[in-house]
Amino acid sequence: MALPKLEPFDGTLDQSLSSHNASWQSENGELRITAGEQCYSFTNTSNRTIYSWQGDTFADNQYVQGVLTDDNSNGSVYSGINLRVVGTTGYCIVINTGTDLSLFQEFSSAASAGHVTKSTFTHTTGNTIRIEADGTSLSALVNGSSTGAPTGFTDATYASGAAGIHMRRSDTEMTVDDWEGGDLSAPPASTFQPAWAMNSNVVIQ
Repeated sequence: MALPKLEPFDGTLDQSLSSHNASWQSENGELRITAGEQCYSFTNTSNRTIYSWQGDTFADNQYVQGVLTDDNSNGSVYSGINLRVVGTTGYCIVINTGTDLSLFQEFSSAASAGHVTKSTFTHTTGNTIRIEADGTSLSALVNGSSTGAPTGFTDATYASGAAGIHMRRSDTEMTVDDWEGGDLSAPPASTFQPAWAMNSNVVIQ
């Protein structure tokens, strides 16, 4: 396989995500597929449901994005995505109650280690949310724009891992669709040339 990986969740109703594609690894809890070919948390506890994509090796500089739906006003229900996931650690961004966009460190399946940053915006079902990790720089985009999203901050806690999905409690109205994970573009190759390469009068023998 090769990155980027696109996942439309085109499996069967209530099929577990790992059964749909064995490259999805459950770090905690269970994700399933809805009738609308979206992904939701089947696990209905206060623990976080965390999955990572293990079908490819991600570069340290990576991104993840997905279309997040939030049709539930229960503030304890989250739908989201994560990156640099190793077990139950990494960075995630979640939507809850339709008005909260949070990027935070996650150290266990039960709680976060504290918000790296927090930004509130009015979420509309169907927004594409994206997180990027570039070195120690972390940023988020909403429909390709940084407006209203946490951006321009740094954290060095987690340096590598896989992209994935992050949810809390079970609700088919809180879903992820059109998931995508991949590597950020590599920097351009060096334009340095040795002196002899720039001197047309040099003859190589």
